Amino acid sequence: IIVEPEMDFQPNDFVIIKNGDDEATFKQLVKDGSTWYMKPLNPRYPILPLSEEATICGVVRGYGGMIR
Repeated sequence: IIVEPEMDFQPNDFVIIKNGDDEATFKQLVKDGSTWYMKPLNPRYPILPLSEEATICGVVRGYGGMIR
C-alpha cells in the first residue's frame, strides 16, 4: 500500500492507525455525527469508535495490486 503521512483524512478514507499501545492497524474511517469510527475490512469484526489515544499515521493513497 502507499501511505501519505502528510495528507488530512476525511470520512471513508482508509488509514493506518496507531493505538495507545503502539500497535498499528489498517481501517476505514467513518463518521457519524461528530464521532469517528474505525471500520475493519473484515465484516466479522466490529466497528469501533476511534479512541482519544489513537493516532492517524497516514492516509492510504493506493496499492500495487496483489502481492501473492
